[in-house]
Amino acid sequence: MKDYVVPTLPGYQPTQTKIDATTVSGDSVDQSINVYYTPIEQTITIQYVDESGQNVDTQEVKGYTGDTVY
Repeated sequence: MKDYVVPTLPGYQPTQTKIDATTVSGDSVDQSINVYYTPIEQTITIQYVDESGQNVDTQEVKGYTGDTVY
């Protein structure tokens, strides 16, 4: 019997990474296991470049996966 490895989703952190295997018998009861995914904070760097290819300015923008930032 093997543990269940919780799938990864890019940009998200699961509440647990694996679910322990368990032995099921005729006396076992149903059970539910909920895994929640939390968005991870992301940082992007924007470089503003002029027509000659020179870097004019740089800006860092932070947000969480799935967010729209301005």
